Amino acid sequence: MTQKLRVTSVKHRATRRGVFFTAQTNVEGVRICNKGNGGETFLGGEWADIKPFYHTLTEWDLEDLVTAYEKTL
Repeated sequence: MTQKLRVTSVKHRATRRGVFFTAQTNVEGVRICNKGNGGETFLGGEWADIKPFYHTLTEWDLEDLVTAYEKTL
């Protein structure tokens, strides 16, 4: 069974075209990223680490995880 993914920290940085962010998760080697240039939000890390989540979480699910964490701050 796959461990439930949660965001544990987020770092934001302004770019010329938007806001870049990297969110660390409770799963070692798995992070949620957005490059801040209008592209998608995606899983970052080694394939072996992100594979259990790759086909089960959409871009919108990843955004929701980050938003849920930010609401707790």
